[in-house]
Amino acid sequence: MHLESEAWYCARTKPKHEHLVAANLCRNHGLRVFHPRLRLERTTQRGVVRVVESLFPCYIFVRCNVEQKADEIRYVSGMSSLVRFGDKIAVVP
Repeated sequence: MHLESEAWYCARTKPKHEHLVAANLCRNHGLRVFHPRLRLERTTQRGVVRVVESLFPCYIFVRCNVEQKADEIRYVSGMSSLVRFGDKIAVVP
């Protein structure tokens, strides 16, 4: 069996769970995760509120050997799935 080397993959998370999934994959599984966020100021009835939001809501990027780690990633709390095109897990260049 030929094992792929590490590559970046896009993972879909449940809404508002991006930061939890990213932290879990880093801390508990030792994987590299890219989860870009934006700091924004929103006007509300109480005035201006500072918030941090994901640049890509419901998505994070994970670097791993997918053949070895797919099952671990799939069962992380808050994770939906790895992005696929047909039967193939999509690699992010």
